[in-house]
Amino acid sequence: MHHLGTRAVTRLSFLRAGAAAVAGAPILAATPAAARFGPAPVGDDIAWIQLLATAELVNLALLDRAADVPGLTGRDRAHLRAWRAADAEHLKRLRYPLQDEAPRKDDFEIVLPRGALASRRAFADAAIALKQLVVGAALDGSAFAKDSGTRLLLARIAAGESEQLAGLQRLGGRPPRAGALPASLDLQAAGTRLDAYLVSTVPS
Repeated sequence: MHHLGTRAVTRLSFLRAGAAAVAGAPILAATPAAARFGPAPVGDDIAWIQLLATAELVNLALLDRAADVPGLTGRDRAHLRAWRAADAEHLKRLRYPLQDEAPRKDDFEIVLPRGALASRRAFADAAIALKQLVVGAALDGSAFAKDSGTRLLLARIAAGESEQLAGLQRLGGRPPRAGALPASLDLQAAGTRLDAYLVSTVPS
């Protein structure tokens, strides 16, 4: 597929640029009091939040196409609507500390995997891949972010998204193994996976 006047988004051009812009804005200092009231990200903390907010936009774009997927039952669709509402809330929480630098839908074109809407199983597989990206990146950020409020936010995101991941695995006919632990993804690996879904709308 060719995109007239667009260029591929990369982690360095998008996440790092956003991190630099937010880092220059007045943000509440990372103190124990700040951790109680919300995240005060610094350094790579901002890139983690930028990446996760962008991944949530991709998640929402996929879930918004659920009506086009054959084979989904009424119960499936009810679950997907509930998960979409949860993802919208996660996105709201991730956007808040980014201020005006939060990613928006018009920053890029979202490209869904080929065939993702062809069947119930294909849709579930595409959604699972996205959830694994979000869970893995949130877990890594929750361990290594500098700001305690940011670590708490990312841990909560990982917990909520892990519940959805288990539901999607059941939807795809692959229930999660009892006791299995999700894998973490560092910022570079998560960004590489996310790049596949994005084309910038900034003229080249």
